[in-house]
Amino acid sequence: MEYWNGWFDHWGTPHIRRESDDAAKELDAILESGASVNLYMFHGGTNFGFYSGANQQEAYEPDVTSYDYDAPVSEEGDLTLKYFSFQSVLAKHGASPLQTLPPPLPRRAFGPLSLDGAQGLFHCLDALSTPVSSAVPL
Repeated sequence: MEYWNGWFDHWGTPHIRRESDDAAKELDAILESGASVNLYMFHGGTNFGFYSGANQQEAYEPDVTSYDYDAPVSEEGDLTLKYFSFQSVLAKHGASPLQTLPPPLPRRAFGPLSLDGAQGLFHCLDALSTPVSSAVPL
């Protein structure tokens, strides 16, 4: 079974989150029934260009480029509360012993940043990319 433990976001809407305990209870019920399962998404990522997709029912709703979907491992590689909730559920159902977890990813402040110039986006488009044309939304 493909288990969507989060959901995607549309541009301009709040980031959708699913409570870790709720998602873990659902995973537990799936495993309790004897089903096999894959988690969609387990690790967040990013879609570049025009590949993030969209929905179009009443209105065109483009998806954001983040493929995080409130995943157990975030887009930047951090282990979330949902990760540890799922880990407990998997251990309950006899998952193999887990490897030692890596340390949290380091964070640091880069300090002040001074800009000494600016360029308008429309003045440099030709240097950044070539035009993309389509008869339908991308």
